[in-house]
Amino acid sequence: MAKKLIFVVAVLFALACNGGVAQTLVDQSVFVVEENGTPISISNDEFYQTETGYLYTSDFLMVTDFLGTIATVQYEMEVELGHDYAIVAARQERKLGDQQTEFDLTVDYNSPEPLVYITITEQGTSRTEIHVLEPGQKLYYPDPALFMIAASGGMIPGQEYAFLFLQSTEFTLAPGSFLIGDYGTYTIADEHFEGYYVQFTLQDLLSFDMYADEAGRVYYNTSTDLSEIVGRRIEDEELPELTALPVELTTLEANLFVAHPYRSIRTRLSISIQDLAAVQLEDNRQRIIEQKASDGKHQVLVEINKDNRSHSGKYQLPITGSEWEPFLGSDRYIDPTLPEIQQLVTEILQGETDAWQSVAKLVKWVFEYLDATATIIPKNTAQILADPAGNCKEHAILFAALARAAGIPTRVALGLRYYGGYWIGHMWNEVWIGEWIAVDPGYGQIAPDAMLVKLIDQDSAAGLITRAGHTLSNTELAIKLVDTLSRRPKGPMETGVSGQTFTNAEFAFSITIPDQWSFLLVDDQSFSALADNQLASVIVEVYTLVSGIDLQRLMKYQLESAFQALPEYIVYGPDDIEIRVIDGYEAFTASWGLELEDLMIYQELVMLMIDDMCYTVAFTVPAMFYDHFSATFEQILDSIQIHW
Repeated sequence: MAKKLIFVVAVLFALACNGGVAQTLVDQSVFVVEENGTPISISNDEFYQTETGYLYTSDFLMVTDFLGTIATVQYEMEVELGHDYAIVAARQERKLGDQQTEFDLTVDYNSPEPLVYITITEQGTSRTEIHVLEPGQKLYYPDPALFMIAASGGMIPGQEYAFLFLQSTEFTLAPGSFLIGDYGTYTIADEHFEGYYVQFTLQDLLSFDMYADEAGRVYYNTSTDLSEIVGRRIEDEELPELTALPVELTTLEANLFVAHPYRSIRTRLSISIQDLAAVQLEDNRQRIIEQKASDGKHQVLVEINKDNRSHSGKYQLPITGSEWEPFLGSDRYIDPTLPEIQQLVTEILQGETDAWQSVAKLVKWVFEYLDATATIIPKNTAQILADPAGNCKEHAILFAALARAAGIPTRVALGLRYYGGYWIGHMWNEVWIGEWIAVDPGYGQIAPDAMLVKLIDQDSAAGLITRAGHTLSNTELAIKLVDTLSRRPKGPMETGVSGQTFTNAEFAFSITIPDQWSFLLVDDQSFSALADNQLASVIVEVYTLVSGIDLQRLMKYQLESAFQALPEYIVYGPDDIEIRVIDGYEAFTASWGLELEDLMIYQELVMLMIDDMCYTVAFTVPAMFYDHFSATFEQILDSIQIHW
């Protein structure tokens, strides 16, 4: 929808309109979204009358800091409308770093059943979807539709107007409505506005309170479910301060830090959610212990236990029956009918017919096949095969396609996964083998750990993705109990710095820097240190990764991402990722040079992984002083001790 309550933005820029068509500006709005009074979003929307009808444009840029990773997302939207305000064509371009996704939509109203064509192009691969409307039905965009209501004298209190909208987030079609409220004076976040209250709903999932004038121009909006977020039209003189605002995006911060979440076998969580009927909080791992209503929300205590049962021998493939058809079929993302998918299933299973053993093979294959990377929108099955990279959504989509092709009823699940002190939105799968069993191909787990919380499940990935934002944004979690399987160090250890030695007891790790070096930034899991002559530095970090990850592959990906983030540098190497031994364990190392304005910098990265524990050491020194410090670097590495 227009005026979306998007969560992060830094810079506003203008969209050039088509100069070849005569057009008259009807409305221009700069909209800022604030959270508890702090600006977090700016967008620019323009509405023109043209010779052929109307033109609506929306343009904004998002710069996010997500768990320490900077990402820039740029959106440009243009919607062409007929004289009746119905959509004739629409285009959107999104950019995430060096990735780009383009959407093109056209509508053929001349057909007895109007046809909507949507082409999505991402990384050189295109797909076209065709939607068939009801006879006489038309497609609308929210903001122009409200202008249409006002222009036709329809801002009538109590009147409800239903539409089929273009939902711009996923570029899908969704039913929605405007309910016109009373004209009066309203107070929104200490601001007073005289005009109409309008309730906007989209697909019975999203609901916004909007405040508009007699012409249909929106001046304020708020989310029914997120009262702390308010959108408002602003004046030009407010722009300089807002456009310079840096904004940090994080997910839900956990109330406790868990050092080894992937070892968790039992948790108890307090979940606060507004609509308990809209979620599914019980499965083979989760059960509701108690629940109560408080302050208009449901407070639910959920216990999660890791399910290590074997389901071998229960079912042979394929599993058939009319009741499983929704879980064996296709949607806009999952396509088990592709010949490539059918061939892959044959190659992966190699004649295996036991359903549970087949699930284990497919989970392992998908986990190892895809490179981890961010995606602007979820890829469909064909796109994933053409470009095997993505995040949890792509893992779940590809697994579902393969499992369904093998004859295993499969659905998709959505919820939150604990990561480094935060709860992050996550998608995985459930397979039916006598009961619904959760598996997480994104983490290579056929028995997911107890720090994975399910909120909803569905047979359709498309339907689940549509509900994702609304569900996740209305959920609060608090950890009450965590039981983990832990390893014991060889002897007593205490986390912290003692003399020149840094120790982390949770990771049974210690490392010592030379006497001529000093610790700088230090916390429980990382530190930086600098030579006293300030010519060389070392950064050390210990953290948790999912067990079984290909560390060499991950290291290569991280290096590629780092170099892309340094376009002003000339990068030399690394020629290869090599193997070395750290305290008896195999580690990977790579080195490279960075040149900037005739200064050559040498860097070396060493990564070691034991089960779910990753240890990294990074050295930096001007290349001209490398020979002087090379023995010191080796001394630091030789000081590493793993105390298991």
